[in-house]
Amino acid sequence: PMPFVWSIVIHALSPPAETVGPVHVCPPFVDLIVLSVGLPGGLTFQTWQLQELRDKRVVDFYETRPREVILYFRSLAPGAVKDVPLELMATVPGTFTSPASRAYLYYTDERKHWVAPSTVTIAP
Repeated sequence: PMPFVWSIVIHALSPPAETVGPVHVCPPFVDLIVLSVGLPGGLTFQTWQLQELRDKRVVDFYETRPREVILYFRSLAPGAVKDVPLELMATVPGTFTSPASRAYLYYTDERKHWVAPSTVTIAP
């Protein structure tokens, strides 16, 4: 498995949409935050780990798509930091680039905060 860590940091009401960098979601208090993590080709999520993250209340809900893991968080207070470890399984050798990741408030998906795609090389 290849470990990855994403963080959500709460600072202000809304992040600038053009910002690229670590994922920062910025409400004073929010009922539901969505973090969509783009996965490079050649890597897959592990369902057991996502269930464990939910059972341990690291995330409130999750859903998956072939190259994406979508994580939902409820009621993050100002200054809250969420570290979410994802162990991705390398399944195919090669160099792959992920789709861009993004974070947003559930009801304001037009105000997404984008994070540049990441590239990974998997040795045979």
